[in-house]
Amino acid sequence: YLGNCVQPIINLPFMITTAVAASLVPNISEALAMGQNDKVRVTFANAMQLAILIVLPATVGLMTLATPIMELLYDKPGAGVAMFWSAAVVLVVGLYQISAGTLQGMGKAMVPMYSLLIGAAIKILLTFTLTAMPAVGIRGAAIGSVIGFAVAAGNNVYQVSRKIGWGWLSSRYHVVKPLISVVVMAALVLASYSGIYMLLDSNGLATLVSIAIGGCAYFAVLLAIGGVSLEIIRKVPKLGNKLATLLLKLKLVRE
Repeated sequence: YLGNCVQPIINLPFMITTAVAASLVPNISEALAMGQNDKVRVTFANAMQLAILIVLPATVGLMTLATPIMELLYDKPGAGVAMFWSAAVVLVVGLYQISAGTLQGMGKAMVPMYSLLIGAAIKILLTFTLTAMPAVGIRGAAIGSVIGFAVAAGNNVYQVSRKIGWGWLSSRYHVVKPLISVVVMAALVLASYSGIYMLLDSNGLATLVSIAIGGCAYFAVLLAIGGVSLEIIRKVPKLGNKLATLLLKLKLVRE
């Protein structure tokens, strides 16, 4: 379940966060070389916000529709348990990648490696301990991965913040507004899935439609409450400029 069903789905959002992390290295290096510490802080803050806006809804969406997605893609609803408990890996690995890219740009490439080694040790310990418990089972492997990567990401963020200060962190834009958006998204996803499934008795159709509704609702709420700026939208790899132009034409954001 974990290797064949869950892992391929979890890896999808990392295509974007990997690209964002790679772009950070030269930007951070250049800013530091020119003594522009404020630019480093702003660059890191924007990258973290973009990552959160991508990986947080992905995490919540996979948790909300864990079993329906596994049934739709693999005809294995039993894999839903593994997906539910593994979904948070998307969030913590995304944050790890962004902070690792920043540290590399700062010339501290060894720090992410040490963080990952610590996280791996915790993952191995927890997996070995928890999966042996009959009441936990496969959940133990998923929980071990989540906590291991969370520790690695946390240490990376701490090391970056030691260098640039904690002024980059905005509770409003990094926590509150994204959370409001995903809560509304999750509620609508659950309601739409239940309603469509009851009407049509089709897991596939209910899952696909509820995903579409959830995605639209998430971005609609995010835009409505001012949780994302045009600058952040333009930083989305490959799609950012086109999306920003479309939103400007629709008058959903301001220049």
